[in-house]
Amino acid sequence: MIRIASFDNKRNRYKEIRQAIFFTLILILLLNTPTIAQKYQKFTLRVSNKSLLKIDLRLGESFFLEGYKAAKKEISKSTFGDTIFVFSGEILYPTAFRIFGGVDTLSINELLFIEPGSQSLEISLVNNELIINNRPSTRIENEYREFLKGIKEKNADVEIDKELFSNYVSHHKQSFVALYLIINQVFNYDLKPSSKTILAHFDKMIQKTKAYRYFQSQYFPSHKFIPLTLKDSASNQINIDPKKQKKNLLIEFWFTGCKPCYAKMKEIKETQFTDLSNIVDFLSINTDEEGVTEEACAVLNSMDLPWINLWDANAESFRKYGIIYKYPSNILIDAKGEIIGRDVDIKKLKEFLD
Repeated sequence: MIRIASFDNKRNRYKEIRQAIFFTLILILLLNTPTIAQKYQKFTLRVSNKSLLKIDLRLGESFFLEGYKAAKKEISKSTFGDTIFVFSGEILYPTAFRIFGGVDTLSINELLFIEPGSQSLEISLVNNELIINNRPSTRIENEYREFLKGIKEKNADVEIDKELFSNYVSHHKQSFVALYLIINQVFNYDLKPSSKTILAHFDKMIQKTKAYRYFQSQYFPSHKFIPLTLKDSASNQINIDPKKQKKNLLIEFWFTGCKPCYAKMKEIKETQFTDLSNIVDFLSINTDEEGVTEEACAVLNSMDLPWINLWDANAESFRKYGIIYKYPSNILIDAKGEIIGRDVDIKKLKEFLD
């Protein structure tokens, strides 16, 4: 009986060891697997101002898009003297941000990342420019640093080779760093078809996030354009319906005083209109709040555009598409009435359509 009891004790001991090993492996797996909590999680960010100069700081979204607040709730700020700032709030998942000074001209022109939990960084003010001395030591920041090392750049605001980017995402399908960097790239550079391919590499976990869905709908819309009627300079009612024309339609938005808008339409007129008019119809729409004014008409006459211009006061008819957050701005509609592109680079338009 003693022998049997001893054998049973050993067997139970081996069973306990196997279970301990099993649960340890599960724990290691969970700790090293990126996850998304479908609820807001608290974070704090401690910013130390090592320059000892009196400045104010604000924490803002990385991309200046109305409605791009998918990852965070309202953020509060506490100050300790003039040198310590503590930002706290709640986020759904790791997110990108930038730091701004008390005035718009003072900012850190670099992407930073926060994740649930506590993190800290050190900054200083040099020649009226905020400089990062020490970045947060977090998993997402470490990944970002490794990414920069791989592309041999100091920050990710440069235009990144799309093939290199695509390869990175294909090997990091659950990367929030990659998600925010592709948003940053498309926001700052031309919209290329390759960006769609890169987005497709992301894991379903990333694709279900609010940030991904918002970005996809903002830049790669697939909804129908609803035909509408606007007035031309002579108050004639003009119907906009690409399906009736059976041709792609590029709509350029502008307002009086927007010199980049003038330059954009002049460029289309002088370099692209003749080559592309067989596959694309062009239309410009003025969005001045006052509607038709003498000043706007004078600008329009001076440009002598070879296409129709219509008027949409304060862009009321196009607000439902959420497209006009900066100028110059445009949308591309195909012959089926689908919005297939926003802020398309006119030089890449033929490539985009191919």
